[in-house]
Amino acid sequence: MADQILVVDPSAVIRRFLCDIVRECGYEPIQAVNGNDGIKKAYQSKGKVKMVFAEWLDRKSTRLNSS
Repeated sequence: MADQILVVDPSAVIRRFLCDIVRECGYEPIQAVNGNDGIKKAYQSKGKVKMVFAEWLDRKSTRLNSS
């Protein structure tokens, strides 16, 4: 099984775009919708995740509001 790259972004369009690139580079993409989900999936991968692409500011994980 190929090494995995974790892609974390709330936008399904962005995740899909990045996952396509990750696959073309020979890695297995793992998708997460926010930081908390990403941490959970990284632990579940049992060390197979070799890199993480993440959104700079995850409002849900950092508890920030846009208002």
